[in-house]
This record gives sequence, structure tokens and C-alpha cells, in this order.
Amino acid sequence: MSNVYIKTKVRSGKEAMKYLGKYKNKTVLIVCDKFMAENGSVKTVINAIDSSCRIEMFDQAVPDPTTEVVGNGLDKSAKVQPDVVIAFGGGSAIDTAKGIIYFGINSGFRRPVEQDLRLPVQQLLQT
Repeated sequence: MSNVYIKTKVRSGKEAMKYLGKYKNKTVLIVCDKFMAENGSVKTVINAIDSSCRIEMFDQAVPDPTTEVVGNGLDKSAKVQPDVVIAFGGGSAIDTAKGIIYFGINSGFRRPVEQDLRLPVQQLLQT
């Protein structure tokens, strides 16, 4: 048996969005659910990220993400090759992002994400 631990830094409040401006010239993958994408909430994240960054979105996060959802995220991640992964929303987004990162790195489909924070996922709570 093996255990998987992926550390997560949770940021919330007014300062959370300002923090995203620190990323420059990076490829950023935002993981969220359809609701956050369609109601425009994700635009607050996109607008907080420096314009030098390339931003991609995976909006299929679901509660208790299935292997199909994580697999779709892996496909997106393999194409995008993100430096930074941002989970936006609640637990569904963070679980989906962690699955994408863990299986992507361990299967060789993608390179490790930026480690300047020693954390592969930045979680922004919006629940």
C-alpha cells in the first residue's frame, strides 16, 4: 500500500487574488467546475494573473473526481504543460487538480509544476 500526499496552500480573502500577480511568463492551468467557468467567477482569477502568462482552463472538476475526469485533465495538462496549477472553487477543484498533478507527474505525461512554494497547487476558495 502507498499513501499519496500533495501539499496544498489555501489562499482566501482580498489578498488571495493579489498573490497571483507574482507569476510572470508562466503557463497557468486553472482547474474549476463548469459553474465557476460559466458564471464568470473564474474571470477574477484570470484578471489577477499577470498578462505575461499563458492561461489555460480545465472546467470539468466534479465531487470525488472519477478516473475519466482526471484522465481528461491529464490530456489537457499534457498539451498545456503548465508551470502553475490553480484550483479555483472548493474541494472538487482541489481534488481534481491534485489527481491531475499526481498522475501526470508519476506517469511521465507532464513535468513537475513550479516548486518555488514547495507546493504544486494553489487553491483559491470560492464556496
